Amino acid sequence: MERSIQKKLNQLIVELFYDLKMMPLRSEVTGQEGSVEVWIVRDNMHYYIRKEFFKQEIGQEPSSILEIKDQDGRILSLPDSMVLGEYLFSTKLDAFRQSGIIEWPESNDRDYFLERVRNLSQGGDEDFSLGSVRASLAGAQKKVKDQKESMEHVKAEYDTLRSEWEAAHLLLDEERLFQIEIKNLREKDRIITEKIERSVKIQERLTLHERNPDYRELCHLKGVLSRLEERLCGIVVNLKSLTSDSQVDLTLIDSLREECMEWAFLQKQVDKQVSEVESQSRIIGELQEFLQLSVYYGMSKGEDERLILTEEERVKAQDELKQINTTKDDYNQLQNRYLIERAQLQDLEIMAGVTEAEEIKVAHRENYLKQWQRSKIGAGVDRIFKKRLGQRSIFESLSTRLIHYYKNYQTVNYEEFITKLEKYKEQRVLVEKMYLEIELLQEKLSVEDKLQKIVSSCQEILIKAFSAINVPDLPAWLQGWHDYQRKNYELTQQQEELHQKQVQLSITEQTLAACVEHLRDKLKSWGKTTTEREEVLAIVLKVAQQLRAREEVEKESSEFLQKFQDLLGGRDFAKLVKVLEPMEELEDETCFSDEERQEKLSAWHEEQAETNRRLKTAEQSLKSIEKLPSIAILEKKIESVKQQWTAYQNLYDALNDVQTLLEASCQEWQAKYGLILNQEMQWIHNRISISESKVTSRNDLLDAKRDYFSYRMALGQLALRDNTEELPMFFSVGELHEEEVDSFWNSILEFLRKLSISRQVIFCIATPTFPEKLLGKGWQLGITE
Repeated sequence: MERSIQKKLNQLIVELFYDLKMMPLRSEVTGQEGSVEVWIVRDNMHYYIRKEFFKQEIGQEPSSILEIKDQDGRILSLPDSMVLGEYLFSTKLDAFRQSGIIEWPESNDRDYFLERVRNLSQGGDEDFSLGSVRASLAGAQKKVKDQKESMEHVKAEYDTLRSEWEAAHLLLDEERLFQIEIKNLREKDRIITEKIERSVKIQERLTLHERNPDYRELCHLKGVLSRLEERLCGIVVNLKSLTSDSQVDLTLIDSLREECMEWAFLQKQVDKQVSEVESQSRIIGELQEFLQLSVYYGMSKGEDERLILTEEERVKAQDELKQINTTKDDYNQLQNRYLIERAQLQDLEIMAGVTEAEEIKVAHRENYLKQWQRSKIGAGVDRIFKKRLGQRSIFESLSTRLIHYYKNYQTVNYEEFITKLEKYKEQRVLVEKMYLEIELLQEKLSVEDKLQKIVSSCQEILIKAFSAINVPDLPAWLQGWHDYQRKNYELTQQQEELHQKQVQLSITEQTLAACVEHLRDKLKSWGKTTTEREEVLAIVLKVAQQLRAREEVEKESSEFLQKFQDLLGGRDFAKLVKVLEPMEELEDETCFSDEERQEKLSAWHEEQAETNRRLKTAEQSLKSIEKLPSIAILEKKIESVKQQWTAYQNLYDALNDVQTLLEASCQEWQAKYGLILNQEMQWIHNRISISESKVTSRNDLLDAKRDYFSYRMALGQLALRDNTEELPMFFSVGELHEEEVDSFWNSILEFLRKLSISRQVIFCIATPTFPEKLLGKGWQLGITE
């Protein structure tokens, strides 16, 4: 078959088993219909595979249906994530391409085969040339490096634009800061100006107030006059309403003027006294109610003295108890010391038997012994006793007797005996003294129970008294007691004052009644009935009261007006009010002296001058700021230049990364598969024999072909080393002529035949006569064109 048909067959097999979209193949079958059928027998299983292509309308892609049946005709369905090749051969597409389909190159050039061998040995892919890739990378890197100088200019331009952009931002920020500073300084100048104006105005008001120190009194008099004017207006209105009655006229009022004025005066006195009596009675009632509700109500007068004495007795007993507690500590310490000292005395008790006579006697003997020892006569006598008579000397006898005496008192000599005896006497005196002190302390401690009972009793009395009043202690109780007594005394005083006022009120009421009776007598001569006279009298009395009030108000108003005018003099009171009010501000300012206000004003002037100076400086600085290009324009230029530089840098880094990754991948592949591939290739290479030719170029070509076949078959074998399923191999040669069938191809065919024992090998060739020659060499004929 032709070479193109052979390629189509290989593509059809790949698409059949791995469902690939072979666009060249699809384009050739577009507009046609057909099917592919495959029978597979493996592990006593029979599979019938059919893929049918359908014709579609113009503009639409052709469709196909894959159908798989087992030996019983049942249709098998594959999982969605699995293709037919993975199901049948447990092999991925890459491994199938490497070991399932092997196409012999169409070219017959030695260099072509050598290049394929080099590609296989370097990376395991005959179509991947590591040298070409490296050369392409080197060329690309060279082109990138050639652009380095121009990119440096781009980088310099970017740096320049960036500097201009930063400078523009700094200037913009500086301009904003100056604007903010100018705004703040103007606001500050306005505030200081207001403060200065206010201070000057207040100073003027203070000066005016100092010139008019009686202003407050004038205001007070003015207020009094206003209130009197209001009262006078009210009285006039009342008089008009009273004199509008036809029974009363002003003539009648004038004829009874003196009597009416007297009655009005008395009536005012009565009203005043009644008000005072009522007020006094109300105060007395409140005091009585307070005293009756007081918790101290009903207590004896000497209750406070009793509680004070109880408190003093309790405090005294507590103080004595505190002293007793101190005495207890002293007693315990003394008791412990007494026990220790008595124990020491008991250790010296052996010396108690030494009487004063014995002490003198021992001292005399000790003295006599010393004198005998120092005397010559004694020494001579002792020598006679010892040498001539053979007896102990008198000195030894006396000394032995004393030593025996000292041993009875657990001493060895006179000094130790006397020391121990003196110590015994001192210790005995000390113990006896301590015993007397203990007895005295015991006597003091014996009153502790009595004192505790006193404290408990007093405490119970006080707590009962305090809880009844709900107070915490005696001072609070006494404070309430004193308040109660003060209120009680105040009640007595108020009652006495009330009695005096009631007596005075009774006298005034009697005088008022006599005055009214006198008015009635004068009204009898008018010829009116008693009822009419009483009505007229009531009206006359009311008018008289108002007249009395009017005269008093007019008199008081006249006095205050005269006082106001005398005090005001020639000044304008309205102008004073306009300038000096409100007075609260001036009162606050009077807390400061003139010097302090002047210092504050001077400080404000200085601050204002400094603010104006800073304001002018800021305005000049704002005007002097250099105008740079727009930030938006600079940002567009920066972005454009940055894209150029970034693209160059990214390309440079990408090429370096690709080169690093390529070398690392090659090294990793060589480390993982290089040695195994070479060993497998060498094993296959040794099984392919070729006959020597007289033509050297032909021998070189055959060597290249043998190396290629060995590498290609080794790669296919390695791809299936982890595969447990049997994978058929399609070995496609294309077209072979008679003159090409030599020992090389015979060796290859023999190798493939031996390989077919363990693996199904399908040898595809386009030469029609060639398959018949293989029938006698162990091959079976499959399909012929």
